[in-house]
Amino acid sequence: MNECRKQILTMRDNLKLLREESQLTLEDLSAKTGICQEILVAMEGDENFGIEYLLRLCQYYRIDPSMIFHPFTIKM
Repeated sequence: MNECRKQILTMRDNLKLLREESQLTLEDLSAKTGICQEILVAMEGDENFGIEYLLRLCQYYRIDPSMIFHPFTIKM
């Protein structure tokens, strides 16, 4: 697996981790960010999505977008 693909998979894992650690359902996160649930599912899954949605989620979670591509664990 190439490095770019690894970073994309890490980003998807991190997005799901952030949502779960925040105790948010996809419906909750959709309501709070204005991103439809289908896009959120795509972002956590293996589908394409627009970068503007990634930036909006990073803003919501108050993290630098570059952080999302590196493995992390969080405790809330």
